[in-house]
Amino acid sequence: MSFVDKSYRDRNYNSPNPLRRYAHRSRFKKSIESIKIKDGISVMDFAAGDGLFLNQLEGTNSNLRLVGFEPYMESIRENTIHIEKDWTQVIELSKKYNLFDYVTCFEVLEHFSPQNQYEALRKMHSIVKDTGRVIISVPIEKGFPALVKNLIRKLNLPHSNHIFTSSNILKSFLGRNLLELRNDPGYISPMGFYFTDLETEIKKLFTIELKSYSPIGGPTYQTNSQVFYELIKKV
Repeated sequence: MSFVDKSYRDRNYNSPNPLRRYAHRSRFKKSIESIKIKDGISVMDFAAGDGLFLNQLEGTNSNLRLVGFEPYMESIRENTIHIEKDWTQVIELSKKYNLFDYVTCFEVLEHFSPQNQYEALRKMHSIVKDTGRVIISVPIEKGFPALVKNLIRKLNLPHSNHIFTSSNILKSFLGRNLLELRNDPGYISPMGFYFTDLETEIKKLFTIELKSYSPIGGPTYQTNSQVFYELIKKV
C-alpha cells in the first residue's frame, strides 16, 4: 500500500475549516470516552498515525499500556508512545499482555478494499481478549454527508477530479455501488465506501455491541459525519 499523507493531523484535527475541525475533534473526544480507563489496561491502536489518539489517552492516565501499529505513514511525529511498523512485534506484545483489553481503529478502513478490510479486522480479532472490545470509527460516505464532503473534495483536490466526478458524487449520495473504486488493493479514496457494507465484514468476526453517530449523534446518519462501533469478538 502507498503511504498516507503525513499532514493528516493538520488537515483534519487542526483544519482551518471550523466544521471539519469540530467533526474531527469531536471524534477524538468520543474515541477517548469509548475506553473505560483504569490502571494497567492495554490498548492497541491500529494504523495509529502520528500517535495523537494514544498521546491524548495517555494524558488521562499514565499507567496505561499503549501500543500503536502504523505501517502506512512514511514518518511519525515524535511522541511518548511506542509505535510499531511490524505486525509481528504487535503479536509479541499481545502475548506479553495476555492479549489487549482494547483494540482501536479510527478513520482507516474506508481506505481499504473489502478484502483488506476483512484482513485488518482478522488481525484485530487475533489480538483482543475475549472480554475486550474493538472500537472502530469510519466516515459516513453516503447520503447528505457524502454530498457535502465530496463537493468540497472536488474543489480542494483537483488532481483527483477523475474520482470526484459529478456521476460518482451522485452515486455516492444515493449509496450506489462504485466497485471500480473500491476493489483496488492499495490505499484508496473513501469515495464509494459505505459503512453498511463494512458491517457485513464486521459481522463475520464480531458482534456489534453498540453503534452510534458523531458528532451530533441521534438516530440518523444523515446529520453526522462518522459512525462508531463497539465490537465483541466471536469465539
